[in-house]
Amino acid sequence: MAASSSSDAATLLQRYNAVQEAKKSKEDAQAAQDALAQTIHSINDKGVLILHTVAEAKAFTCLLAEYFEEGKRLSPTKVEISREVGDDAWRKMRTMLESAGLTLIYELPK
Repeated sequence: MAASSSSDAATLLQRYNAVQEAKKSKEDAQAAQDALAQTIHSINDKGVLILHTVAEAKAFTCLLAEYFEEGKRLSPTKVEISREVGDDAWRKMRTMLESAGLTLIYELPK
């Protein structure tokens, strides 16, 4: 019987730790959502978003779709691709933005 209690205690400890991690993850997830909402609010207030990397363009287009579906607004009035990006990255970013349904008015990269 004592061996069973020891095993139960170890399992109980594992489950307790798992619950604590899950709580922390929920808190972390909520903190991340709050930070994202603040960033979106700031972008909307500024009205301009300048993308510097393909990863930024991907995140932006994914958020456009996600927030549109949820009825929220990610709505900068102007999205720019930084002039510092290389030609290949510029083309990829342009393609992503156009695929997301954005009408682009752009200059060729330098």
